[in-house]
Amino acid sequence: MVPPSSSPPDSKNLGIIVFLRYPLPGQVKTRLAKTVGDARACEIYRACAEGVLKAVCRFAAGGRGAKLYVFFSVAEEAGEVEDWVRSSVSSVSSVSSVSSVPKLEISFRPQKQTACLGARMVDAFSYVERRGHGRICILGTDVPDLGDDRVLVPILDAAVPLPLGDGGDFFPPPTAVFGPSVDGGFYCLLMDGLDGSFFDAHGDVFDGIAWSTETVLEETSKAMARVGVRVVQEGWARLRDLDEWEDCVAWRETVSESGGGRRRFD
Repeated sequence: MVPPSSSPPDSKNLGIIVFLRYPLPGQVKTRLAKTVGDARACEIYRACAEGVLKAVCRFAAGGRGAKLYVFFSVAEEAGEVEDWVRSSVSSVSSVSSVSSVPKLEISFRPQKQTACLGARMVDAFSYVERRGHGRICILGTDVPDLGDDRVLVPILDAAVPLPLGDGGDFFPPPTAVFGPSVDGGFYCLLMDGLDGSFFDAHGDVFDGIAWSTETVLEETSKAMARVGVRVVQEGWARLRDLDEWEDCVAWRETVSESGGGRRRFD
């Protein structure tokens, strides 16, 4: 286990987590590939992931500060993942060459080798929390709307109300805010008020959740509440992740109806 940070956790010290897999045809978005083919599914995944990475980089370059933690699926692809991520954000990073504007610091680490998404999430949150981040947000990389600054910035900037302590050594319980997905899951989880060891102490918090079902958000919210976390409703928009071609079609229609300038997948 990596030792905790010697500094106290800081709720202004934002750590951003993304889970990635290096975009190789046949290895990503396999359900989508059944309709559009491996190459097209890979292209869509790459575009979504790069959009999120660039938006996170723009957020940091705007002077707010953040550190990005990239957890990748296959340990042997570490070099390819790092080259891909750094290349994707290089054009955005160049705007922060002025010393007064922080560049985005990026850390790379393989995901815990388990098929259980909940266990991988706990491992990632615990790793980042031990590095002094009192505020951590995990983002989906297959949600095209998260590449839009108008969507992402309010999430990362959200002023989550924390409960007050008693003025002594009592540290108030952490707060969780979920970004709800159309399919019943969630595209982001923002944790605030972490004490540096919450996920070490609650390593089983996501055990028993039926991932990839329409009850994921409900089950995860209840699991958080059971360990004393305050679950706050921020009213964030329900967004769509792209698992099937029908998701791409539905998302494309919402883009057309909104008249937005976001990329479409035709």
